[in-house]
Amino acid sequence: MVEKGLKNITAIFLLFFYINVPVISRGQSFTYKEWEDETIIDINKEPPSASFTAYPDEATAGNKETNPWVRPLNGNWKFFYTAQP
Repeated sequence: MVEKGLKNITAIFLLFFYINVPVISRGQSFTYKEWEDETIIDINKEPPSASFTAYPDEATAGNKETNPWVRPLNGNWKFFYTAQP
C-alpha cells in the first residue's frame, strides 16, 4: 500500500517537473507589469449587467408587493429535520 502511494507521488512529481521544465528553461523575464499601468482597468473582469424585475403590466410596475411574479421569503418556514437523510 505504501509503495502504491509512493509511486503515485513520484508520478505526480515527474509530471509536474516535465510540464514546467520548458517554461522555466526559457529564461524569459517579463518587464511589463500590467498592475502598474493605471490605464488598464478590465483584465479578468466580467462585462457589466443590470438586474431587473419583470412586471405583467404598467399598473403593477415598480411595486413588488403587487407583482404576482415576485415571492417574498419573509415569514414562517416549515422545516422537517430527520436523524438520517
